[in-house]
Amino acid sequence: MIQYAGRRLLGAIPVLWGVATLVFVLLRLLPGDPAEVMLSEAGGSAAAIAELRALCAGSDHRAIKTGIDAFARTTDEFAARRMDKSIRSALAGHKVDELEL
Repeated sequence: MIQYAGRRLLGAIPVLWGVATLVFVLLRLLPGDPAEVMLSEAGGSAAAIAELRALCAGSDHRAIKTGIDAFARTTDEFAARRMDKSIRSALAGHKVDELEL
């Protein structure tokens, strides 16, 4: 059993390496600025986009963490609205009593 688990873990290493490489390459090949795409979809301002670009170019992990937290706060309302819209459309025409839990 331990040998099986060891083989599975060793087999997962190339898969994870391949996925990480694929994501890296796709992010470099896709057109547009990732910061602009992330914040414009969430209703971010030009100042927030510039700040996120500056943080991405730096190497200060505390500043990056602060920027990620600020980005999360910026997108929370957008994510909540999108989730509410999806739930409303999924429940349209159904009564609460009909739902299976």
